[in-house]
Amino acid sequence: MYTSKYSSPLGQILLESDGTRITGLHFKDDTVPLTSELLIFKRAKIWLDKYFNRQNPSVNELDIAPAGTPFRQRVFKALISIPQGKTLSYKEIANNIGSLSSRAAASAIADNPILIIIPCHRVIGANGELRGYSAGIELKKKLLEFEGAI
Repeated sequence: MYTSKYSSPLGQILLESDGTRITGLHFKDDTVPLTSELLIFKRAKIWLDKYFNRQNPSVNELDIAPAGTPFRQRVFKALISIPQGKTLSYKEIANNIGSLSSRAAASAIADNPILIIIPCHRVIGANGELRGYSAGIELKKKLLEFEGAI
């Protein structure tokens, strides 16, 4: 695994790659040994620059490889389809992928390895309440405010 860092307006981001695709994006301040700059990291940083400059980049601009079962892959694909500035509920995500279980969808969402690019922060409770985010509810709120979703 290869790693790189990106300084965002919301904190330090750790990027992970298999050498050709992004496999992880996490908010971390940890000291992680960094590897040489790969082309995919340069492309991811350009993508993040566009995102934080409100240019709404497409996930298609990057090669990503989130690890997960076929079910989780369907959930990740559904997350990618949520437009910036919009939110969906866990139940809506479950319905969109043909699952009867919003709990199973929520579990897959919680395991999203590529934050922001796979925008799990755009999923909220059915009552509009902000729920669960691996980087913390405050960061989820900041991302949604930044995108104009709340």
